[in-house]
Amino acid sequence: MKILPTHHCFDDAIERLQELGGAATLVHAICVGDDGTRYAHAWVEHDGQVWEAGLLEDGRRVTYAVPLLEH
Repeated sequence: MKILPTHHCFDDAIERLQELGGAATLVHAICVGDDGTRYAHAWVEHDGQVWEAGLLEDGRRVTYAVPLLEH
């Protein structure tokens, strides 16, 4: 299953932050793609997970979490 970007990550992150309440952390960053291109991105970190939103190939919007990798 491929999850595509919504191109509305800042709005998506604020929405998820509101759903999770005050214990979550909103993150804004400049990320680097596989091809070296830099882009602005936002996500929410909560309880050891990174929360994102995306679009399935059929256009349905999904919210999902992946484990937060600590450095």
